[in-house]
Amino acid sequence: MALGALSLILQTQIERRVVENVKATANTLAENLITSVKAAWSWLVQQGPEQALTLAIFFGLFIGLRIMRGILCGLLRSKKRPDYAVRNVASGLIGRTSSLFLALLSAVIIAPFVPSLTAPSKSALDTAFMIMFVAQGAIWVRTLIARTSSGYLSDHDARDGGAVLTAATLIKTLSGFIIWAIAIALILTNLGYSIGPIIAGLGVGGLAIGLAAQNLFKDLFSSLAIIFDRPFVRGDFIKFNNGEYTGDVEKIGMKTTRVRALTGEQIIVSNSQLLDKEIRNFRRMNRRRGEFDVGVVYQTAHDDLRRLPKLVEEAISKVEDVTFDRCRLKEFGDSSIVFETVFWVEKRDYDAFMEKQEAVLFNTHQAFEDAGLEFAYPTRTLHVASNQMAIA
Repeated sequence: MALGALSLILQTQIERRVVENVKATANTLAENLITSVKAAWSWLVQQGPEQALTLAIFFGLFIGLRIMRGILCGLLRSKKRPDYAVRNVASGLIGRTSSLFLALLSAVIIAPFVPSLTAPSKSALDTAFMIMFVAQGAIWVRTLIARTSSGYLSDHDARDGGAVLTAATLIKTLSGFIIWAIAIALILTNLGYSIGPIIAGLGVGGLAIGLAAQNLFKDLFSSLAIIFDRPFVRGDFIKFNNGEYTGDVEKIGMKTTRVRALTGEQIIVSNSQLLDKEIRNFRRMNRRRGEFDVGVVYQTAHDDLRRLPKLVEEAISKVEDVTFDRCRLKEFGDSSIVFETVFWVEKRDYDAFMEKQEAVLFNTHQAFEDAGLEFAYPTRTLHVASNQMAIA
């Protein structure tokens, strides 16, 4: 019984002390809060009108800049013009202006007119604005490159296919990396950090990577040269590697180009190797040139030789989509008098060219047959002389 009574007394005393401590803590917090409220009220009474006016000007200027941004974007944007037009590029740059940048700009504009702004606060504001200005400049430059490159590439022939999208992505990635690297370097320099050792380290690392992957980078830049310079596009019929390979271009990749050969197999060649030698693009021709030599026998009369070019011209002119160029006496051959004939087929398709050339040759043969002219072919005439010996 005695132990139970003692335990009850101790418990009661502990609860009483806890309650007293809680009350003391609450009183202290209440007193501190009242003191803080009084101090804040006193500050507001002294500085309130000035600070309220400053905040009103700040928010008014900030909202005005945002409204101006929206109005200029709407006025400059033109749906009738391509994305890389000056108006649309300017609209895109204004639209990419960050609201945080506008807020800091508003603060910097009104800062000189706030006497209560301390020197450390003004220095911190200037530093923050400098960082944001560099970052905003990087955003503007990246947007400019992205819009101009995408617009230029989208204006290309659709036959370029996925190569255009791949090139645009590569340009955006590389330009973004370079731009942000420069921006970070400028920020660190303005903050007082030395970036010399960092640049030296990155230079050594970049040199090592460049040496290790020089063939890859060479092919990448060669692919950009193919896409921008466009010596050929997908679907063109080309001959390359000193005329060793001929076929249709199926795909232009970032490292290799795939060509479907006339014999059916696919030729995969690196872009740098493809550009190292001359390329003959047959699709760029508007028409194909044809020529042939025809020989007549030496027994042909002079008048017939004179009218032979006219006969050939008439024979060629009968073929549709074929233009006669010339027919001239070329040489006196070993077994024939040779005339050279040149004509143009007004189509670039090779099958169409072969069809028209066949018609030209048939008409020429018919013209020779009708005129009684004899084609020459290699012949040899042997003259055997017999020696008569006098018999005494």
